[in-house]
Amino acid sequence: MNDFIDLHDLKILFPDNTSSMKFLENLRWGKTPKCPHCGSDRVTSFKKDNRHHCNACNISFSATVNTVFHNTRIPLHKWFETVTLMFDNKQKVSARKLASEINVNKNTAWQMLSKLNGAIEQTGKKLSDDLKLDAFLKDVEQTVAVPLDAFKIVILSILGTQEKI
Repeated sequence: MNDFIDLHDLKILFPDNTSSMKFLENLRWGKTPKCPHCGSDRVTSFKKDNRHHCNACNISFSATVNTVFHNTRIPLHKWFETVTLMFDNKQKVSARKLASEINVNKNTAWQMLSKLNGAIEQTGKKLSDDLKLDAFLKDVEQTVAVPLDAFKIVILSILGTQEKI
């Protein structure tokens, strides 16, 4: 994967949790969020948090529900950095190296690597498989001139393992 996005470009694209969450929302739902619990598109978005409220089942949710990123205290942009480091290197990234790169504890880094590796193994897909992608990121690619195809495939692969809809 020689066209994989590097860590420097990723930090420019996703400097914070908000931009990472918007990316994940658009990749997962497109323009209209859908409730991961009941599948309804009757959703109200909260302005402050990157959360939504389902008007059908009365449950609050975010784009991380039913994914490997759900219920962690680690910001989403650090998860994206981990994905980048995992697939950008020719060798496996160690927990110690990951911990120093993304500024987390080595035990946290090990848990992140374990979750991501488990999620990717569950898909049964190769990362080079042709997956249908939203056209949303084409504008980002043209603006920043960074190829995100490999990154999108990895994130969609990870999302596909935990998706219940």
